Amino acid sequence: MNLKFKIHRNPRSDEEIESLIQEFGDQTEWDGSRIFDPKNPDHLLSEPKVWLKCQRCGKEIEFSYESLAHLNYSTKGLPFIMCTTCNVKKGIMFPRDLTE
Repeated sequence: MNLKFKIHRNPRSDEEIESLIQEFGDQTEWDGSRIFDPKNPDHLLSEPKVWLKCQRCGKEIEFSYESLAHLNYSTKGLPFIMCTTCNVKKGIMFPRDLTE
């Protein structure tokens, strides 16, 4: 499941860009992409991830906090999604930190 949400934001100021360059420099994510790219200063920084774990089959998936927050809002604060493996109502995925 790869949810993307369009986010509208104001362009970054020169001071903010300099601050981000100093803070992140050439740091990269696990997939090799840069955390902050000065060539595209208005892109969003990569979102932190949360691991969701199915209570029935034990499968784990990586989910962005932004997507989970959007999902929580649309489900009135219930932090779960249906498992993609079980595909039944009892196969509910919760954040792994809450289940351990």
